[in-house]
Amino acid sequence: MLGQFNIGYGVRQIPLPARALGWFCALAVLIWVSGGFPPHAWLLLWQSLQQLPTLWAARGPALLLPVLGLVILALLLAAAWIGLLLAGWRLLRTCWYSWQERRLLRHELEQLREAEVQATRAVRHYRPGGGGRSRSQPLSTSRPLAPKPGSPDSLTRPLASVSGPSPSAGANAAPSLDARRALWADFPTQVDLSLSSPPALSALMAAPVEEQLTFPSPAEAQALETPTPNWPAPAEKRAEERRTETLASLPSKGTLVIRMGAVTDPGLKRKHKPNEDNLVAIQKQRTHSGQTFGLCVVADGMGGHSNGREASRLVVETFCELALPALTNSVENDETFLTGILVDALQHANLKLYQRNRAEKADMGTTVTAALLLDSTAYVLNVGDSRTYLYRPATGLTQVTQDHSVVARLLSAGSISREDVYRHPQRNQIYRCLGDRASVEVDVFAVPLLRGDKLLLCSDGLWEMVRDPQIEHLLGLTADPVTICQCLLQAALDGGGDDNVSVIVVEVLQIAA
Repeated sequence: MLGQFNIGYGVRQIPLPARALGWFCALAVLIWVSGGFPPHAWLLLWQSLQQLPTLWAARGPALLLPVLGLVILALLLAAAWIGLLLAGWRLLRTCWYSWQERRLLRHELEQLREAEVQATRAVRHYRPGGGGRSRSQPLSTSRPLAPKPGSPDSLTRPLASVSGPSPSAGANAAPSLDARRALWADFPTQVDLSLSSPPALSALMAAPVEEQLTFPSPAEAQALETPTPNWPAPAEKRAEERRTETLASLPSKGTLVIRMGAVTDPGLKRKHKPNEDNLVAIQKQRTHSGQTFGLCVVADGMGGHSNGREASRLVVETFCELALPALTNSVENDETFLTGILVDALQHANLKLYQRNRAEKADMGTTVTAALLLDSTAYVLNVGDSRTYLYRPATGLTQVTQDHSVVARLLSAGSISREDVYRHPQRNQIYRCLGDRASVEVDVFAVPLLRGDKLLLCSDGLWEMVRDPQIEHLLGLTADPVTICQCLLQAALDGGGDDNVSVIVVEVLQIAA
């Protein structure tokens, strides 16, 4: 089972008790070699220096070699004691960090236990066909909602984190509007969810051509602006003409129009190993209203290379197979209803991965960040340390999601600086992921959209290698999303490419009225 304090997928360090035991063993050996403290060599050297004139008169130049050897031995022992003391200081500092992290995470762990208790109670009271509960739990806001789009007060409206499986409408209810919204039933923790086949996800990703915007070919993309300066004037003119043609061909006002780009890469240091990331970027139309919506998911698996890849694939497939039909066939645009669909689908995916871990005695897990773009709002979900950013030309880059990691908690508590996030020893440890428990707490954010906004969904392989100012610069380019994704990937590789890199960029060309 995934431990709350030891969920890591980078280079694992020696456990703290083993380091402490090694330090005490080294101390015992050094005391034995030195003959106690202070070492006998130091005392002998001090006595020899005090009697040096008398010894020189008695022995002459023959005294130099023994004294030189004694000095060298004293210096070696001094270096050994200094190194041991420095190692002891680092060990004490590590113990202090560990205690501080546990203290900061204690409240979070209590919340997780309470969520598990609530999920267990919900399962005990589960009755198939019961019609007394709504399809999803109402979402109360954690603080007042932000103003309408365009207001300078705030960019996002954080909703309360949702925990536990959300019940659905009764199975025996007559066909109605509720039946067209979401057609899956409520689930207990031991329900057998069958594994989807890879062709199922491929079919979901293959949206009709008429529902997608045409991306430029690789040859055409070369004419668009990239980080290389001093483009020839003809290339700039052709790029501007193509952009003008694209904007001129947009549908009438009142329709959401977006462009998407996506790329994933195993990175430089893991190029010969399986890519543990999985992503999906889909653009479809709703059956009844004809509204265009976009659904994007980035999942970063953990638990070993093969397990990590399987975990992220399983979650992405399950989430899309449940969310897409409900979003396509529904007619409501209510915020609570839409976020309920997304959270329910993610809870099912988490439960499926949890059951796989229980059946195979594995420790698979994955982070996930997802975004639904509909009308003039983006509904963002997050579990773990994969991130979603919003780039707005007037205000720059804003991180929408909050990392569920040790370093993020230390940063919010003021224990470390922002730069320490990228080099802290526990930077790869997270305290919330999918697959660890039967239910998972999901952060939900509502982001008002404006024309010209860009959403960036990425795994930690990007933001750990590329700092936010550089991400903001690349998102500000006038290139299409595909080219921007390629630029972000290249920046991550140039920064070291230590981890798998997954990037999705969504550009809002026009928002719904």
